Amino acid sequence: KARRRVVRIVHAFYEKLRDPETGMCYYWNNKTNESQWTKPKILRADEDLELAEDPSLVKPSPRMAATQHRTPRVPRSPEEAARVLQGMFRLFRARSRAVEQAKRVFEKLFDLDTRAFYYWNNNTNSAQWNKPAILRGADDIPVASEEPNLHKPSPRPELLEQEQEQQHGHQEQLEA
Repeated sequence: KARRRVVRIVHAFYEKLRDPETGMCYYWNNKTNESQWTKPKILRADEDLELAEDPSLVKPSPRMAATQHRTPRVPRSPEEAARVLQGMFRLFRARSRAVEQAKRVFEKLFDLDTRAFYYWNNNTNSAQWNKPAILRGADDIPVASEEPNLHKPSPRPELLEQEQEQQHGHQEQLEA
């Protein structure tokens, strides 16, 4: 029952589209606005999404996303080149610090029921399925524990529904 709910959530977040040039299918995440060639990991081999009828240009395939690079600007003087390099270094250093901060705030945990990883935010005491946006690519967090942590529950649908009911009840109390 819980698995069916998770699969429904995946169906709500993802769309299966076809790249017009290659004819290959890809998956568009409506929440993160990102595309990927591979089926979402939570779906089993025998589960898949329906192919969308009309792929949108606003939802580019991974092939198209990889080719959309901007042309670099050529500096006009050595001083401007130095400023650009300094800015790039500062951006790199700031991002590195933000990644380290996120690694201190978040824990990567495993939900046995859904067989999926989730991220626990120690500052807000909340869970999320998606990796924090600042942690892209190889910047992932090592798994804190394969054992379930009852004090840090995953964002399973039934838990989300309970939270929404509690918030709704709290809202009604405020309005009364």
